[in-house]
Formats: sequence, structure tokens, C-alpha cells
Amino acid sequence: MIKGLYTSAAGMLPRIVQQDSIANNLANTTTTGYKKGEVFLRSLIDATYALDHAAGRERTTGPEDLRIDYLQGTFDRTGTPFDLALNGPGFFRVRDTAGNQYYTRNGRFYLNADRYLVNGSGMFLMDTRNNPVRIEGNTVAIMGDGTVRVDDIRTAQIGMADFDAQGYLGLQSLGQGLFRKPAAVNEILPGLIRPCFRDFLKIQTQNPFGPWLT
Repeated sequence: MIKGLYTSAAGMLPRIVQQDSIANNLANTTTTGYKKGEVFLRSLIDATYALDHAAGRERTTGPEDLRIDYLQGTFDRTGTPFDLALNGPGFFRVRDTAGNQYYTRNGRFYLNADRYLVNGSGMFLMDTRNNPVRIEGNTVAIMGDGTVRVDDIRTAQIGMADFDAQGYLGLQSLGQGLFRKPAAVNEILPGLIRPCFRDFLKIQTQNPFGPWLT
């Protein structure tokens, strides 16, 4: 009896993980730059709790991994000058006041009181020299390659980061479209400059339920 209950509970656990993942995806369907999480399953063979006496084994399914779907969403024109969207792979670099660096696809930025471009959490948008992007002037233009021109003078270029396939798997999702890079993961130089669209945001339009529901 106890073994049967244990087996039943083991089969329920991956479904609980799936439901948590679905709930998180649903809660973030309108979060700019959010990337969907998907649960991968595997079959586990445990002869100790075998129900199939003829085969001498029992199969249960457990969660293998929770991975992020980095497929690109669609673009939404906002008309806001500091809303940015990347076309293609890669991330914006942002940094908090303690000096910690993070990565995001959420391109909704604001001009703070000190005229730095920051996200909704007050994290600074970084340029290619890893300095905060500051706007000191009147007329601002952000070009397709991320170049920032203030009063028709080039003042900075927005920094963009990318990773190889293993690097993407190693990124840690912190929620709200933020990712952290472990020490073992290294950035790679983008092969091409990613087009950076001004007055646009990228929204999440993928199926939040994952591949198990369509």
C-alpha cells in the first residue's frame, strides 16, 4: 500500500511542476520581453517499486528540467521614444545600483532624474563600454544599430550581449524578464549588429501552456 501511494505521488509531482510553470507563464503574458518556461519530462525505471511483475520494472515520469523558450515574440509600436526592441537573439545589459549586471529582452526604459536611461526597477541601461547610458541634451535619436545621438552628436552605443547554445541553457531566470549569467557562462561577440528598434516593444505571444496544450 505504501509503495503504491509513493508511486502515485511520484507521478503527480511533474504535473505540479507543469502547473506552476503554466501559472507563471499566464501571469506574464503581458510582461514585455518575458520568455516562456517549459517543463521537460523523462521516464524513470525503478525495479524496487515494480508493478509490472512480468517485466520486473515500473515506469514513472518525473520532471527533467525547466527550460526557457527564447523564441522571438512580436513587436508592438508604442510611440514612446525610449521603448526599444531587439530584432534577433541577444539581450540588453542592465546594472543595479550595487553594480550587479543582468540581461533582459525588456526594452522599456525611462529617463530618470539624473538623466540616465533605466528600466522599471531603476537598473541602468549599459553601453558598449559598460557605462550607464546618459542623455544630456534636448533632441535624442536612437539609431538602428543602437547608436545614441544627442543634439546630433554621437554620445554612446547601447550594449548588446549574446551567448552560445550552452550559455543560453546556463542563464538563470530571475522573473520579470531578467536573467543572470553564472560565472561559468561567457558572453560571445555577436556575429552581426542586432537591429534595435525605437518606439517599439517586444511582447510575449507564444502559447503560455507550453507544448502539452495547444
